[in-house]
Parts: sequence; C-alpha cells; structure tokens
Amino acid sequence: MKKEDAKWIWKKLEEWTRCEIMARFGRFDNFEYADYAMKKIEIEDEIRQFLFGSSELVTLGERWGMIKKEEKRKKKSKKIKKRKSSRV
Repeated sequence: MKKEDAKWIWKKLEEWTRCEIMARFGRFDNFEYADYAMKKIEIEDEIRQFLFGSSELVTLGERWGMIKKEEKRKKKSKKIKKRKSSRV
C-alpha cells in the first residue's frame, strides 16, 4: 500500500470516528445526530469501496462465502385427478 493511500484511509477513519461519536452523543433536539449517522455510513462505504472494490455488503458476503445466492425454485405442477362422475 502506498503512503498516500494509508494517509487517506487514516483520514477517513478519523472522520468516521468523529461521526460515530457525534451520532451517539450529538444533540437530539434538532436531529443533528441523524446527519452524522448518515455521514458515517457514507464514509464506511467509501472505505469498503477502496479496500475491497465494492461497498455492497451482500456482494462482499457472497464473495467471502458468508452468504449463499438463493436459487430460483421451480414450482411443481399439480396433477389434476379426474373425478369419477356420478351420473347414471
């Protein structure tokens, strides 16, 4: 890893930590904490995109074998039984 990349990650981790603190302990009267919580998620996504090439948790889980793709199941066709007619 290049020194520039390490500095960028360090900067993002510092931003992420500040947002985490403000999201947990920020003011509730004007919903300021929600802005910090959203910013924290955006920074996490940027770091994941940089390190792993994807920020989607499902994609990473499939790549690492933690999540299995759901296969489409075919519906079984029901056999229709013929009724015996009671006509005489």
